[in-house]
Amino acid sequence: MKQWNEIDIFKNVDLQDSFVIGWKCSDETFFIDMEASLWPGHPDYEEPNKGEHTCYKKARLIFRSPSNIKGLFPIDQVEANKAMEGEIPDYDTIEHFEIGNGQFHLVGAFGDVTLSAEDWTFKVTRRLRSE
Repeated sequence: MKQWNEIDIFKNVDLQDSFVIGWKCSDETFFIDMEASLWPGHPDYEEPNKGEHTCYKKARLIFRSPSNIKGLFPIDQVEANKAMEGEIPDYDTIEHFEIGNGQFHLVGAFGDVTLSAEDWTFKVTRRLRSE
């Protein structure tokens, strides 16, 4: 299995500095929403906001047609970190993520998760919508 930082789609992205802001799982998709830490060289990178050490943008890690999901906690059973006024509560970072032949292993506040999926992607976006 490959570590996330060995995959081209994560070039100039730091998942260990990205904050998970939610997740949802259905028969069609499993996704993790985050404030992604983008660095110079990433196509969506912009100058950081005042007080931030890098550019943060909303992003989604999406697994299509997930199966054999083990270790995922329901979001309503996990307490988010307290946020300052105007900030989005978060669930820490993705501590571990490895990928291999349709098999995935992720670790974070959402659980110690293993799953299979037909396809996956990572998308930086300005606005997240439910799938």
